Amino acid sequence: MMQEAPPPPAAKRPDPTHLAQRLNQLLDNAPSPLFAVDERGQITYVNQAALGLLGFTRPALLGQSAHAQLMKAAQDGTPISWEESPIRQVLRGGQPLERLETVLWRKDRHPQPVHLSITPLRQGAGIGGAVIGFSDATEFRSLVTQLNYQASHDPLTGLLNRRELMFRLERAIHDARKHGHQHALIYLDLDQFRIINDTSGHEAGDDLLRRIGNLLGEHMRLGDSLARLGGDEFALLLQALPIEQAMARAESLREALQGFSFQWENRTFSLSASLGVVPVTSGSTSGIALMAAADIACNAAKDKGRNRVSIFRQNDTGLLRLQGDMQWVNRIQSAIKDSRLILFAQPIQALSTQKDHGTHFEVLMRLREDQDRLISPGNFLPAAERYNLATAIDRYVIRQCLAWLADQRPLLDLLDACAINLSGHSVGDAAFLDFVLEALEHTNIPPEKLCFEVTETVAIANLDNANDLFLRLSRLGCRFSLDDFGSGMSSFGYLRTLPVQYLKIDGIFVRDVVQDATDRALVSSINDIAHLMGKQTIAEYVESEAILKILRDIGVDHVQGHFIGEPRPLESLVLGR
Repeated sequence: MMQEAPPPPAAKRPDPTHLAQRLNQLLDNAPSPLFAVDERGQITYVNQAALGLLGFTRPALLGQSAHAQLMKAAQDGTPISWEESPIRQVLRGGQPLERLETVLWRKDRHPQPVHLSITPLRQGAGIGGAVIGFSDATEFRSLVTQLNYQASHDPLTGLLNRRELMFRLERAIHDARKHGHQHALIYLDLDQFRIINDTSGHEAGDDLLRRIGNLLGEHMRLGDSLARLGGDEFALLLQALPIEQAMARAESLREALQGFSFQWENRTFSLSASLGVVPVTSGSTSGIALMAAADIACNAAKDKGRNRVSIFRQNDTGLLRLQGDMQWVNRIQSAIKDSRLILFAQPIQALSTQKDHGTHFEVLMRLREDQDRLISPGNFLPAAERYNLATAIDRYVIRQCLAWLADQRPLLDLLDACAINLSGHSVGDAAFLDFVLEALEHTNIPPEKLCFEVTETVAIANLDNANDLFLRLSRLGCRFSLDDFGSGMSSFGYLRTLPVQYLKIDGIFVRDVVQDATDRALVSSINDIAHLMGKQTIAEYVESEAILKILRDIGVDHVQGHFIGEPRPLESLVLGR
C-alpha cells in the first residue's frame, strides 16, 4: 500500500522591508533620472541619475517641495506658480503627462532642459503621489535651436532670410496698429554684382555678398533686422524710425557702399546700390504688400540711373507704372504654364526674283486672356524683362516653334528660315546655349532652318556673350539677324565681330522713306554698307506699295510689314504657300 506524499512546505512570505530595499536599489541604479513626490508634491525619493544631472545631494531634496526646488520658473526666468505646475495638474486630475518639454533648475541655479513624464500613483480611490521621470534634452534643444537657425537664416551670409524677415515685418505691422509706432523697410539691390559674378566667378560673388552683409550689419541698431532676400538683394527693417530718418539712413548706406571697393585676384571693383524705402504704418496692409512696394521703389531708383534712394509714394506715376509691371508677373507665369502665349507668323519676303526662295517668317507672340482676348507683347514684355521672365518666354517660344516644325517635317524643304526673337537675358544666360542644343537634338530639326533675332542694343550691351552664342550656334548652321539696326550709327564697328547674316533696318527709318529724303538716304547707306560686309538686309514697317517701290529701288534684299503680310497664327501657316 502506497503512502500519501507529505504536503509541500508553505511558501515563505517575502519581507516587505527587503522588497522595498531591493526596489530602491534597482531604481537608484537605473540609468534614467527620476524622483517621486507625495500627494502634497514633496519629494519622497530621488535616484542617483537625477542627483547627478541636477547637482543636488539626496538630503537637500528629500522632504522638499519639488515645485519650489526644481520647477519654480521657465527657462527665461519667468516664475511658474504652484497652481500652474504640471505636478499639481497630475496630482489633482490623475491623468499622466507624457514627454513634456520643460526645464528643471539645477543646484547651480542654471536651467536644465529635459523631457519629462509624470505618472500618478494611485492609493485607494485617490492619488497618493507621482513618479517623475525625465531625460537630458540639452542635445535635443541644441538640435532644435540649430534647425530653427537654419530655417530663419541665409546659409551664405548668416543674415536673416526672406521668411524670417517677412515674419518680423508682420510683427512690425501689428505693433504699428496697436501702439501707433512707425517703422521703415529698405530694399537694397547691388548695381554691379552680375559683372563681378560673371567676370570673376561665383566664389568671388559669394565672398562679396558676405562682405556686403558685414558692411550693412555695421550700420544696424539694436532691434533692427537685416536680411538677404536672395541673389544680390538685401532688406532692412528699421524699428521705431520715422520715414525722414529712414531716408537719411538709406542715404548713408548708399554712401557706404559707394565708398566700398572689392578686391579679388589683383582686380579691384567699385560698387553702388539702388535702394527703395517704404514706411511701415498702421495703414500697412501686409508684409507682402510692403515688400512689393519697397521693390517697386528700388526699381524706380534703378530707372533714374541707379546708385540712388527712392521712396514709395502711392500717387507717383512712375511707381504706379512699375506696380502695374509687377502685376504682370503672375499673369505671364500663368500664361506660360497654361500655354496661353500664342505664336503668330509674319512673312518676310525676298525682293530678288533670281532664285526660288523658300518660306521665311518671323515668329511673333500674343498673350491670350479670358474670352480669347489677345494682348500684344508691348504690354507685357517690359515687365518680363524687368522681372527676369524674358528667358522663360524665349524658351517657351523655342519649344513651341520646334514642336510645330517637327509636325511640318515633310514640308521642311520649303522652309527658308524661321526667325525667333531672343531677349538680352537669354543672350547673357550661360545655360541658354545648352537649352537650344538639347531642344534641337530632341526634335531633330535642321539648325539651318532657324534664324535668331537679337536687337542691336542687346547685342552691343552683351557683346562678348552675343559673339560667343552667335559663333557656337552658327557652327551648327543657325543664322542670326540684328534687329532694329541703325538707331545708333556707331553700330557698323560691331558688325566686324558679330557673325550675323541679316540686318533688319530699324522701322523708324523705313516708314517715312517716301516723304523724308534723310531717312531714304540713311536706309540706302545702311543697305550699301551691309552689302559691302556680306550681310543681307531686311526692311521692317513696309506699310504701303510706295514704300515697297523705294526699297526695291534702293536694293534692299527682304521686306516685312503689314503691306507684305499680316501676322497670322503659326498653326494656320502652310509652308510653301
